[in-house]
Amino acid sequence: IVDMANRKIKGFEVLGRSRLFGLKTPSEMFSAASRLNLEVELSQMMRQKGVVDARQLQQSLNIFVNTHPLELAKDGLQESLVLLREECPTHPITLEIHEAAITNPRQILELKVILDSLNIKLAFDDFGVGRARLVELSEVQPDYVKFDMRLTKDIHRATPKHQEVVSLIVKMVNELGVSSLAEGVESDSCHETILLLNFDYGQGFLYGRPAKISDAIEQSKQAE
Repeated sequence: IVDMANRKIKGFEVLGRSRLFGLKTPSEMFSAASRLNLEVELSQMMRQKGVVDARQLQQSLNIFVNTHPLELAKDGLQESLVLLREECPTHPITLEIHEAAITNPRQILELKVILDSLNIKLAFDDFGVGRARLVELSEVQPDYVKFDMRLTKDIHRATPKHQEVVSLIVKMVNELGVSSLAEGVESDSCHETILLLNFDYGQGFLYGRPAKISDAIEQSKQAE
């Protein structure tokens, strides 16, 4: 995740992968976990392991971690976040909530109080496809909004009307004091367009592909 103004690395998103046949991707892992009703436990385990490994990164870099939608409907999320902060007391951490899971503003507001007490930021993930949830955005005011890559990938090739719509949403987000982040940035041309649309941050293959933590540490050192 980079600052659009200077392309300096500001953070990394924790991703889960496996070497086991048939369980290599998050989709495959969570599909298997769903048969045993263990999606929440898998999500918490992956988040915990990712943050423990990410402690090796520079202290200033923000660690973005994901949630499973079921975590908002079951007990245990608060306890897992407390443990997360205990495992990683100094790094900036941001918790991502998928846009589709944001159906109860009161619940998200209660979660944000917990996050604030733990000095953990909140991000709405995959924002803008389906319901834009602009009402929830104004009520809860997360720290980051991550625009779905279906809106931003290859946006330099999109129609002027598409770019105009994205620009208007970015403007609305920024005026609320929320940081806007474009996912799916894969080329310099896309980066330049995203920059013109006034996004604060970018994420995508242009800046770095999914990699082992050791590679991410080396990449962040080179960016200093």
